[in-house]
Amino acid sequence: MLRCRLLSENNTVLAEELLPAPDQLCAVIDPKSGSDKPVQYTVAGPVVFQVRMPRVKGATRLDIFRIIQPTEPVLEGLIGSIPLPRS
Repeated sequence: MLRCRLLSENNTVLAEELLPAPDQLCAVIDPKSGSDKPVQYTVAGPVVFQVRMPRVKGATRLDIFRIIQPTEPVLEGLIGSIPLPRS
């Protein structure tokens, strides 16, 4: 899962969205191979995803974290931090 947070200048969370992490691994069972073992393909390049957040007055940054479970308060790691233009 990914947790996307809009933050204020003083790091107050103004809005938050949870979304499933983009697929990076694909398992395919090929009936022609004669094996019941799946063939695995891994994406070679970067994985692209899109999130839509509401416009929130005072938001200065979008932080994106990877999390293990949405119910856990502990964040696993910061993936990116994007400064937002002031409007």
